[in-house]
Amino acid sequence: MKCLLTADIHLGISRNDDIWLEQSVKLFQNIIDECIKRDVYSLCILGDFFHDRKNLYVKTMYTALNIANMLRDNNINVIYLKGNHDVFYKTENSVSSLQIFNEYSNIVVIDESTVIDNVSFTSWNGELLDAKYLFGHLEINDFPVTTTRVFDKAHYNPSDFKQYDKVITGHFHIPSTRENITYLGAPFHLSFNDVNSIRGFYYFDSEKDILEFIEFDGVKFVYVSSEEKPNPKKIKGNIVRLIFEKDYGTVENNKI
Repeated sequence: MKCLLTADIHLGISRNDDIWLEQSVKLFQNIIDECIKRDVYSLCILGDFFHDRKNLYVKTMYTALNIANMLRDNNINVIYLKGNHDVFYKTENSVSSLQIFNEYSNIVVIDESTVIDNVSFTSWNGELLDAKYLFGHLEINDFPVTTTRVFDKAHYNPSDFKQYDKVITGHFHIPSTRENITYLGAPFHLSFNDVNSIRGFYYFDSEKDILEFIEFDGVKFVYVSSEEKPNPKKIKGNIVRLIFEKDYGTVENNKI
């Protein structure tokens, strides 16, 4: 199997802010360009395409369908896994926002765990099947949730996945790898927890056992110190938090 991989788009995050809706369209245009460049017309989205489990804003649905149309018009075949943000109920997956894609012949939404080309596809709440590789939306202990917190309340431990050559999963937004398990992470910054983290999407080739990172140049969350010289390249188009190292007085504070 050869495909592009991404996860945790969280379409509609930050109260459906246009910044993130436009960012998502830009991401998928980059993915389509990469598919064409590599002559690989398969994309797997490993859960949490949407952000809000219970309410979909009209413009968010419009953006989602726009993305689906872009993928269809460029002959990209898509496999969606259901993430915990894509399903209404916490313990089962019958009601899902991904049902809006049912009419697209190029899109498959994984309801029950299934094996395709020696890859087990497992949505949130899905069972683990035997295969060489596992693509999932999984909650596993001992992986970072943020830059300062490692998860320790999951049902699964890393040792539960020793039978797979590679486990590639969505759910946690910090990209990380431990032994045979890789969390893809969100493809772009979603909050100030992501400062200084490089983000993007991936190319996977099961024949050559390759998982290749492809950087996405998206909007970033940035810290700027009042003591540093302003760098337009660092600031322009990004979300900036200015840290005052001291009180310079009202006039100078306002100037900074």
